[in-house]
Order: sequence, then structure tokens, then C-alpha cells
Amino acid sequence: MNYHLVFLIIFMFLFTAPASGGERLDGRYQTTVKDVIDGDTFSARIKVWLGQEIETLVRINGIDTAELRSTCPHEKALAQDAKARVTQIIAGKTVTLSNITYGKYAGRIVADVDTDEAGSVANILINAKLARLYHGKQRTAWC
Repeated sequence: MNYHLVFLIIFMFLFTAPASGGERLDGRYQTTVKDVIDGDTFSARIKVWLGQEIETLVRINGIDTAELRSTCPHEKALAQDAKARVTQIIAGKTVTLSNITYGKYAGRIVADVDTDEAGSVANILINAKLARLYHGKQRTAWC
């Protein structure tokens, strides 16, 4: 194991200034989806300026989907269905991010996610009953 890398990650996590929870980035950003993590999170490459791109995790704003790590078979099946649907909608495609804020976990952002073809990804998942409205409070159990 590379202990220098582990030390660097721990140092960055503990000693970097925390982001202000109230900050929001206005505008619309074209994003290439790299990988779908689960029903409400994906990794993306975001063009932030000419010749400038970043790769980060994006959580879809306003929704919660079932957890893949659940021990409840019903929740796990819903989580797999949500991930499959999101993969079908956005994987390998360009989507638009807007209303971007910091996530509560280091390195992740929260944003409204839209596609040219289908519109709001959050609305698609809610209408398919694969996601619930979520505004940062305690999650409701899926089982």
C-alpha cells in the first residue's frame, strides 16, 4: 500500500477549508458522463472553461434512490433498476448540469441534471417510481 498517497488524502480531507454550504454555481455546464455509480450518483467530466475540464462525482439534485448495498432484497432490486435506468438515459452521453452546489461528502457536487432528449433525469426517475423527492433530511426506508 502506498502510505504517502494515504497520508496525502487524509491531509487534504482534514486540512482543506470546508466549502460554504450556501454557495451555488449558476449557469449551465455541458458534462460528459463517465460512469454511473448508482441511481442518483455518477462520475462526470465537466467543461468549466476553454481547455479546462474537471472530473468529479455528481449527485442528482432533489431525489433519493434505493441503495445498492442494502441487505433488503426489495431495496436492492429497486437500486439495480434505478442504476440501469440512469445508465440507459445518460451513460456515455453529454448532459447539462445547473443549480450546482456542494454535496455533503467531500469532492461531490449536487446538481440538476438534464438531457436534450429526455429532460430532467430526476423527473424521469420519480415518474418511474425509482426515486423519491429528497431535500437533505433523513431518508425514508425503501423496505
